[in-house]
Amino acid sequence: MGLAEEHSRQPTLELPPDRRPVDQRKRPRFLHRARFLLQAENEAWLPCVSRDVSASGLFLHIEAPPRGLARGDRIFLSMPLNPQGALSFHCKVAYVGPDGMGLDAEENQGALGHAITLSLFNNISSRYANAKH
Repeated sequence: MGLAEEHSRQPTLELPPDRRPVDQRKRPRFLHRARFLLQAENEAWLPCVSRDVSASGLFLHIEAPPRGLARGDRIFLSMPLNPQGALSFHCKVAYVGPDGMGLDAEENQGALGHAITLSLFNNISSRYANAKH
């Protein structure tokens, strides 16, 4: 079974709302749920789901964030895109909380934007295909 198929079989997560004041953000956030795989240095791939995204980063809900991650650490994200494969890029940890982590993707804004655009397009396409049947 491929990586994208494995992600599509995972249950939908109910994510807690973001309670941080808007004035603490560099850029406005927009709600968007997309599945990712996260890998910290020398760690296993962990499934996670975005709660919100901005032009410079995203918040990922992850049940058990890798231990020892600190602000500024680099992690690797991969977004399965069936049937296109996966889109992968590096991010920096902005903060780690009990239910997930904020990531800074300013160095890879283009990759993040591309991943979110493809995620939206695939979501719309699958809804359209399901509506036709």
